[in-house]
Amino acid sequence: MDFLSPLFSKINMTRSIRKIRWCLIILGLYSVAASAQNQNKIDSMINVLKTVKSDTSRAILLNTVCFKLYEAADYSRSLQYSDEAIHFFDKMISQSREEKYVSFYTKCKVNCLNNIGAIYRQQGKYDEAIQQHTAALKLADLSPDKEGAGSCYNYLATIYNRQGNFPEALKNYLGALKILLTTDNKKGIASCYNNVGLIYGNQDNFTEAIKNFAESIRIKEEIGDKRGLGNSYQNIGETYSRQGNNTEAIKYFELSLKCRKEAGDKEGMAKSYIGLGVLYQRQGNCNEAMTTLLAALKIREEIGNKDGIAGSLRGLSEVYRAQQKYDDAINSLNKAVQLAKEIGAKNEIKECYQALSNIYRDKGDYENALAFHTRYTELKDSIFNEEKSKQINELSARYDSEKKEKDIQNLEHEKSLGALKLQNEQQSLLRSKLENHLNQQKIELLASEKQLQQSQIDRNKTELSAQEATIRNNQDKLALLAKDSAIQNIELKKQTLQRNSLLGGLALALVLFFFIYRNYRTSQKLKLENIRNNIAADLHDDIGSTLNSISLFSEVAKKEAGKEIPALEQIGVSSRKIIDAMSDIVWTINPEQDSFENVIARMRSLAYLLLKAKEIEFSFKADERLNALSLPMLVRKNVYLLFKEATNNIVKYSRATYVTFQLSLENKNVKMLIRDNGAGFDTTNAPMGNGLKNMKKRAGEIGGQLRIESAETKGVNIELSFKI
Repeated sequence: MDFLSPLFSKINMTRSIRKIRWCLIILGLYSVAASAQNQNKIDSMINVLKTVKSDTSRAILLNTVCFKLYEAADYSRSLQYSDEAIHFFDKMISQSREEKYVSFYTKCKVNCLNNIGAIYRQQGKYDEAIQQHTAALKLADLSPDKEGAGSCYNYLATIYNRQGNFPEALKNYLGALKILLTTDNKKGIASCYNNVGLIYGNQDNFTEAIKNFAESIRIKEEIGDKRGLGNSYQNIGETYSRQGNNTEAIKYFELSLKCRKEAGDKEGMAKSYIGLGVLYQRQGNCNEAMTTLLAALKIREEIGNKDGIAGSLRGLSEVYRAQQKYDDAINSLNKAVQLAKEIGAKNEIKECYQALSNIYRDKGDYENALAFHTRYTELKDSIFNEEKSKQINELSARYDSEKKEKDIQNLEHEKSLGALKLQNEQQSLLRSKLENHLNQQKIELLASEKQLQQSQIDRNKTELSAQEATIRNNQDKLALLAKDSAIQNIELKKQTLQRNSLLGGLALALVLFFFIYRNYRTSQKLKLENIRNNIAADLHDDIGSTLNSISLFSEVAKKEAGKEIPALEQIGVSSRKIIDAMSDIVWTINPEQDSFENVIARMRSLAYLLLKAKEIEFSFKADERLNALSLPMLVRKNVYLLFKEATNNIVKYSRATYVTFQLSLENKNVKMLIRDNGAGFDTTNAPMGNGLKNMKKRAGEIGGQLRIESAETKGVNIELSFKI
């Protein structure tokens, strides 16, 4: 029955796809009904607006109609009523005499300006949107309406986020959150947490992103904000998708789609469809991916969201790429680039250039692939440099201010120096007087010392006469001692001759033993090298050729079978793995490879093959003094295999873009450093896998020390040191 399992899996998958399609159809019908119901409510409010007499009621109703038309993606009518509302609010502000009415109509105008800015943002008109939100912020700052100011910061941050200006976006989101936390505007607070999470997500700080999204969801569930819940669920889904957790991503995208259909949020529905489409495409389900992405594109074309249309076209290009329909993919991306250029969405243009580079590379058109990769890099650097220019201008202004303060301090310092100079001159005069007085005292002391010296000379003469008598007595004693010493020297020479003869004999014996032992060691070493050469040759010629034959026979068998046979595929893969391992064993045994220079060359070659295949940049530096060293077979094997294990781990798990390799020699101590800028891991909580165990074991076998440092998002540092 095992051979039926794949068939049952396909049947179950087909049933699941059918269920998903029916759910989408039902949700679509529900959305149409909800949309029709919302339209009826809007028409009813417009009819009431024609007859309402109270100015305050008319103001509230005008704002509500504008916002509801925006939610329904009826942007032209929303702008029409917004213009009418702005004129009405200006009129009421100028006519009002009481402060509370001025504040009320000012708040209404702030909301209306923000609504106009939101419409321009959806249409991709970012400059006009920023103009409206900035005008709203100036009004809000002049009134006690703190919530209005918070909303303005929120809208501005959303636009900067879309433009890829993440530092400015985060600055405005945090400004909005700071204001709104002092109010009871839970909807605004929830929106801020959601947006702050987006910025952390764009910077790959997924932990902080999910933390902020969760807080936003908690508040939105509390106040029943379906539209806001749809946004937050969508953002969590995208975060899990970027982490490769497809199960959790699909779960949150489906929750997002459900909430947005209940709220009648068309743009939100398009985003949910795109999220699901990307996941289907990642799972290889191109048909479902195409269906959901086309649904998103249709919605965005209906509501005129150029930014969204560009994103949808880019998503479709990935499906065409997976289907190898490269021309269709290129056409979609060219349309997306044209739309993104019209609205100035630099971040979207950058992503499209990268996608075009990947497609031309798959197509084999490496010239265009390089051209678009260059455009992608230049635009990415341009976005970064614009942010840096702002920082430089701020620093320049700060420098000018600090320079003025410094000039004032210099003037005060010069005054202080003048006073100190005068004080020093006075002290110099006083010092001269003191020196004259000291010189007079020195003259008097010299005269006293001269008298003392004369008396000392007389005493020395007396002592010298006594010492001469003592010397004569000592000379007599020395003559007797010289005779005794001559006799002792004769005896010592005899003893020295005997001792030297004995030592010479021992030295000759040791020299003979050394040459015999060295000759024996040399012969044994030659025998060992011959054995290693023979083993390496046998492994390479006999076992290597046999494994190559197995690999070739498996390929021939697959072609003759005319279909994929898993067993043959596994034989081919396994034989190639054994050939690779056998190559390492042959290289390790071969005595011709004992020099450190050969080890370094093999490491450099391995790094190039593995990292370039994954498009990971690297630098490889080795101390030239290492080339003259020769390594024992055990040390050479363990150092190379530890290097290979670390490099393979970087390729498989790190998601790094740059790796540094460094070999150095310090006081007969070799250090090997491997550093990457990848995702890293928590060394305190991470399980000890076979790879890390093997690396520590190999370091122990050569008496070395292995140190591994890492943290999440901080990359990995591996340092091996051993004596030679």
